[in-house]
Amino acid sequence: MNWHNLASTLLGAMLTFSGILLTRALDIRKQRLNQEKLIEALLQGIRDEIHGLFELSKNGSVHPIDAIDDEKPYEGHFTASQDYFTVYHKNVSLVLQINDTNLRRSIIQTYARAKGLLDTISMNRSYLERYYFLQSTFLKTKEPSVQAEAEAYHRTLIQTAAQLKRMQIGFKNSSNDLLSRL
Repeated sequence: MNWHNLASTLLGAMLTFSGILLTRALDIRKQRLNQEKLIEALLQGIRDEIHGLFELSKNGSVHPIDAIDDEKPYEGHFTASQDYFTVYHKNVSLVLQINDTNLRRSIIQTYARAKGLLDTISMNRSYLERYYFLQSTFLKTKEPSVQAEAEAYHRTLIQTAAQLKRMQIGFKNSSNDLLSRL
């Protein structure tokens, strides 16, 4: 047996294997850096989206929830007819890959609160439309059962307004916490 050929073959195999390991390590590092860049871009997008939601709530087309008088219904007619959470919805799988558990939880909770707030505003609008219809019907018919139903809707609207105020406070607090983390 030729020891020189064997040593040469083993050295070549070790160098090839080392090259493969180095290439793999470099690929893993590159993937990790790309992942970090994606998450950083996602966090910037989320920051912008949350700021946009705040701007929307300050916009004159949305009746301010915090201006609701106690014992009065919220009479805003805003309808969430589009997806205001594009960045979040398009990147949920990336959100779940964020290593910072508290940041990930804060993102998910903030969006859940925003969605709950918008859903409640939409529900309130439906109740408000029904209430207006019942009031109009009562003025035409003077039917006591219609008046009773309108009064029940009015009580529900007052309860929903109080709920909206609490939900908006929860969303603002959650959003401010999230923005401070970002």
